[in-house]
Amino acid sequence: MPYSLVLERASGTHNYSVQRKVEPTHLRVLCSVPVSQAHSNKFRFTALEALCFISLWCLGAQRKGMVIIMEQKRLKEILRLHEMWLNKKKEGKRADLTDTDLRHADLRHANLRGADLKGAILRYANLTNADLTEAVLIDTNLMNADLTDANLTDADLRDAVLKHAVLRNAILKDADLSFANLIETVLTNADLMNANLMDANLTDANLSDTVLGQAVLIRAQLIRANLTKTILLRANLTEADLSDAVLTHASLKNAILKNTILRRADLTSTDIDFSCWPLWCGSLDAKVDRRIAAQLAYHFCRLDCSDPSYIAARNAIVDFANKFHLADDCGQLEKY
Repeated sequence: MPYSLVLERASGTHNYSVQRKVEPTHLRVLCSVPVSQAHSNKFRFTALEALCFISLWCLGAQRKGMVIIMEQKRLKEILRLHEMWLNKKKEGKRADLTDTDLRHADLRHANLRGADLKGAILRYANLTNADLTEAVLIDTNLMNADLTDANLTDADLRDAVLKHAVLRNAILKDADLSFANLIETVLTNADLMNANLMDANLTDANLSDTVLGQAVLIRAQLIRANLTKTILLRANLTEADLSDAVLTHASLKNAILKNTILRRADLTSTDIDFSCWPLWCGSLDAKVDRRIAAQLAYHFCRLDCSDPSYIAARNAIVDFANKFHLADDCGQLEKY
């Protein structure tokens, strides 16, 4: 049976809240009326009321969490006014792209410094070289977006979805990525100095050659992550999960590894000087090289324990422990 009027509730994106044409809909139907009933005077009046109501409904869509599709012409105008706002011109206006559908948008070199993109959909968007310094991107969907060479310094990306996104060479200094979804995200050579990644999911992410100095990674999921040559100097990895992660040639110097999970993690040629090796079951089966093994052995041999079984074990490995790279500074060990 054909329908002439369909009232719908938005479940993602929408162009109209009332459809007058017979066409498939991707929205949840609240009410549909057969053509035979739609010709009654009573229902015609109801339909007219609905059509008047649509404009008010769409105006309040952003406040209700709906998403409005943005036309390219309108987007360019918003960016123009935002540029004027940044330059403190009277006619300028800060870009408000809250809950806007910008998927596949071409925003290369766009100046979105300080813009509000909260809840926006930027899937597959091209944001290469874009300036998103101090931008608000809370709960924004950036899945599969290209942010190569983008500047996101001080950006607020809490709860943002960056799954499969490319942030190669991106600057994310002091950015807030807490609870963000960064599964399989490419962050090679990115700068995340002082970034907040608390409870972020970086499973299978590529962070090779990335700077994470002093970053907060408390309870972060880094399962199978590629952290080759990554700088984690003074990073806080408390309760982070690095199971099966690759940290070859990485720097964990002065890093906090309290209750960090390192099961089957590859720490070959990793610098762990001045950090704390997590002495719990979560660090079992970690892969290390001779440097780290000798480092741990040396610390074992420097314990003050008079138990005969300890002395026997110590004497058995003391020569190996003396291969510790700082043994000359700390003192060569002798057998008891």
